[in-house]
Amino acid sequence: MSFYVLCIPFFIVSAVHVATCFFPMNKLSKVTKVLAMPLLALAVLFTQGAQNKLYLACALMAGCLGDYFLLRPVTKKKFLRGVFAFFIGHAFYLLILIPHSQFWLLPPWCVVLIVLVYSFAVFMIYNMLHKPKGLRGFAAVVYAFMLLLINFTCISSILTSLFASAKLTAVPLTTWFIFGGNMLFLLSDSLLSVTMFKDDFKFSRVYVMTTYLAAQFFLVLGLIG
Repeated sequence: MSFYVLCIPFFIVSAVHVATCFFPMNKLSKVTKVLAMPLLALAVLFTQGAQNKLYLACALMAGCLGDYFLLRPVTKKKFLRGVFAFFIGHAFYLLILIPHSQFWLLPPWCVVLIVLVYSFAVFMIYNMLHKPKGLRGFAAVVYAFMLLLINFTCISSILTSLFASAKLTAVPLTTWFIFGGNMLFLLSDSLLSVTMFKDDFKFSRVYVMTTYLAAQFFLVLGLIG
């Protein structure tokens, strides 16, 4: 069976979960949230000819742990465990992405410019979240750097293709899927940070979970091929 067919249970559970975010169905919401990533991991494992199966399954199961720890109410201890779980998941993604990024082919000025932009972005995010202190603040900054490191590998793949061929179409579609997944992850975690460090806003859970579920799917879609 194709990957898309195997993902049907994931799509159904994800749709149900997003629907529960609109209504006060806390038990069903918790079950579907924790169930989504294992279903996506099973789709990966049973897809014939899929690449990076082990790393992807580990990344998704780490995401499942992160989802569990961030079930509300979120205590300080659960928050730190959740961030650590997602950090481990992204580390597995990096094990796949770094060898294919070819960032070493980029001009030094390009790498320096990207690093400066990322450093400024982390600084701005830290300030926007009212400078969280202690372990929570440290965890938020370290996790932000991890997300941006993945973004760097994606951008490196795109830029090296452009430098080599000077044609946008030379960039593989899978690379755009990975880049799109990472950008959705950045958006999802930015929205989640606002709800964690500041206040909830209308339909915040819907926006956070929709972007998060889409992010995981597109990352896997780009890395499985």
